[in-house]
Amino acid sequence: MADRPSSKGTQDATGVLAALRSVVRGHLDANPGSAHERLIEQVEFQIVLEALLLTQGNLGRAAGLLGLSRPAVREKVRKYRIERVVQVSPADG
Repeated sequence: MADRPSSKGTQDATGVLAALRSVVRGHLDANPGSAHERLIEQVEFQIVLEALLLTQGNLGRAAGLLGLSRPAVREKVRKYRIERVVQVSPADG
């Protein structure tokens, strides 16, 4: 039998969904016609950034976490200018 999520886990998920709903509605109000693209970019930036933080800037390891190729991650680092936030490993540069 599968473990049931704890009430704290459920509360955390509910809080995350409420925050996400608020962000989405804000984008829909502020960016009519481009809200989808802006939201996707914002989420993608955060996902790539977190993977790089977890791997201490190692593009190859971040790519493995993300299920992307190393060149794809490198392109996202350039697109979002993440190298200004995370020190990308010189061997990966």
